[in-house]
Amino acid sequence: MNNHVTTVVVAVSMAVASMSLSAKACAGEVLDRVLAAQTLTVAVGSDWGALSHLNDQHELDGDDVEVAKGIADYLGVKIKFVTPGWDIIQAGQWGGRWDMAMG
Repeated sequence: MNNHVTTVVVAVSMAVASMSLSAKACAGEVLDRVLAAQTLTVAVGSDWGALSHLNDQHELDGDDVEVAKGIADYLGVKIKFVTPGWDIIQAGQWGGRWDMAMG
């Protein structure tokens, strides 16, 4: 039984480690561009309820907005929000217009 548990733990650990490494490898080009520009451009909706919406001051607010701000803070860059339609975000037709989409 202990051998089986050890095997499962090792397999899961290796899977998590490989996903972690591949995610960092894929971020290269976009991350390099963000760091060079010192700005993270994030696509969000302006009418997604608690996730992202315009508050009374007509500023973007919500959970997705706060997470994106935290990522920008972690990277040490400014943040810029854009609000294309969900159909454009979902279709992946960003063509370099933003670095990350929340939703």
